[in-house]
Amino acid sequence: MDASIAVVREGATATVVLNRPDKLNALTKSMWHDLGTAIGALSADDDLRCIILRGAGEKAFSPGNDIGEFATERANKAQAIGYGEVMRSTAEALAACRHPLVAQIHGICVGGGLEIAALCDLRICGESSRFGAPIKNLGLVMAYPEMAPLVRLVGPAVALEILLEGRIFDAAEAKDKGLVTRVVPDEQVAAEARATAERIAEGAPLAARWHKKFARRLDDPRPLRYRGFPRRLPGVSGKTEAEVRRPMSAGVDASPASKHPGPLAGMCVLELAQIMAGPTCGAMLADLGADVIKIEKLPGGDDSRGYREPRVNGVSAPFMMLNRNKRGIALNLKHQHGREILLRMVRDADVLTENFRRDTMEKLGLSYDVLSRENERLIYCSITGFGRDGPFADKGGFDLVAQGFAGLMAITGEPGRPPVKNGNPVSDINAGILAALGIVAAYAHRFKTGRGQIVDTSLMEAALQQTYWHAASYFATGQSPGPIGSAHILTAPYQAFSASDGFLNIGGANQANWERIADVLGHGEWRDDPRFATNSARMEHREALESLMNAVLITRTRDEWIAAFDAAGVPVGPVHSLAEALAHPQTLARGMVADLVHPEAGATKTIGCPIHFSLTPTRIDRPAPRLGEHTRELLRAYGYADTEIADFVAAGVVATPESAKE
Repeated sequence: MDASIAVVREGATATVVLNRPDKLNALTKSMWHDLGTAIGALSADDDLRCIILRGAGEKAFSPGNDIGEFATERANKAQAIGYGEVMRSTAEALAACRHPLVAQIHGICVGGGLEIAALCDLRICGESSRFGAPIKNLGLVMAYPEMAPLVRLVGPAVALEILLEGRIFDAAEAKDKGLVTRVVPDEQVAAEARATAERIAEGAPLAARWHKKFARRLDDPRPLRYRGFPRRLPGVSGKTEAEVRRPMSAGVDASPASKHPGPLAGMCVLELAQIMAGPTCGAMLADLGADVIKIEKLPGGDDSRGYREPRVNGVSAPFMMLNRNKRGIALNLKHQHGREILLRMVRDADVLTENFRRDTMEKLGLSYDVLSRENERLIYCSITGFGRDGPFADKGGFDLVAQGFAGLMAITGEPGRPPVKNGNPVSDINAGILAALGIVAAYAHRFKTGRGQIVDTSLMEAALQQTYWHAASYFATGQSPGPIGSAHILTAPYQAFSASDGFLNIGGANQANWERIADVLGHGEWRDDPRFATNSARMEHREALESLMNAVLITRTRDEWIAAFDAAGVPVGPVHSLAEALAHPQTLARGMVADLVHPEAGATKTIGCPIHFSLTPTRIDRPAPRLGEHTRELLRAYGYADTEIADFVAAGVVATPESAKE
């Protein structure tokens, strides 16, 4: 680490010093980098309680960036972008720091110095300190990532006043504006900052961290890194910046028009996955508020686009079902520029999902090791057929194969009949659910540590997980259970029965329910019949019990029996067709059918989100994207000029809806 950033540890407190007193602690690119590195390392230190951040000497906290460095470090587009990346990374580290940050401010605190101080939790300054953001005369703009902490402190109106006027003001005015926590005599600043840090450090180990986290969430539930703000090119004029690049984040100019209210709002997910398991994961995250960007291969896009039937006005219904609430870009990852575009997107992403064979991303030069070098906070989710290790790691996987491998087909269907696959692709869907759960768990872990990781699940494991009861039986007895139709392997009666006009399910899962069933059917004597008196006896004579019950149930309609069992408190329900289930008032009351309008398919319906929140509701309001529908929008947001985008389209690196049809 450069000596211009010094770190001093004293017990549970660390002091980070902007150590360039001969230049009033003006910040260089290397200082920005080393400051972010130092804060990141200290944040991960569980033995620490508080961090003091100050400038060397007593003349200045920092006047901001060293303008003299512009000619050598920001002389061209690439340098300007690189400098901006370093500044933004440091701002993220400060915003995400787990420990309380106390800014010890002597003298000048303006420009970038003010931005750093605003990212601290407490600011203690001397009476002669001076503040401001005099950047307007340099043609610079403080964009949202840097402005957000300032707005949080003083409100948008005062922040705008500071930026528009660009004047320098004293400590008293800074206190009135809410910029500083405390103003003390100059000679007491260091002692007051130290005493403040010691008071913080005296508390319970986790108290300060959690108070900081809760207070920030009351203002905004997501730390700076997760709010989707655009990047700025510090030191580049507004005119030059417009020519160089647009905001890099996929969360502002390129975001949905209205903020999603869901609990994952602000999470950015890059979905390379296709067909079902991966898109199921993406759909769930999108419903919960994540900005899911579907990255489709060229040519053709997601293979499920090619499913011929059913189609709605030529658009694949299965594709529309699993890709609602997502934005889409068509990208050729076999092309060098395509890979470069993905790497740029990864720098801003929270999550990347893929469901390729194990070595596919490695062959493209886009392995987790490569991607994590671009963004060490990236959560990389891989869904494969059989997992990333083991003797079958290199095998591809399909739902049918996974169901067979996991034994599901051996326990599904009727006794004496050939193996039967579950009617729905249970391993695909469950793998997507498990992936979403794993991502959210890794996301929570990253909030605590700042570190991303690999999340790895498979269709095989998703299928095996469905065998909890059956595996318990096998482990206990050494015998593999076989198919028993709709019946239960542990209790009876618990299955589908025939009424005069359809089927109903009756759940006699305990002794009390069984006795009520016997009474409703008008055969109270069954309660004392040795064949049916206990659950063990009923399981042994299940076929006889089923025959006797069906003989009674066939005499009345399904709805009549359901009413009778409901009145007696017996678990009961109809065996619906899918059409009946989707049209049922309970289904509609829970929002499990949502309406969307697709630009090509027209009015369509989709399955709603099955998770409900009291404070952060889910929302489904975006139809599945056309192939390449948001390509231009997203590339602009990631800093590409229209001329570059046109070249990419012409070279087959990306596609738009128009070019995809050519």
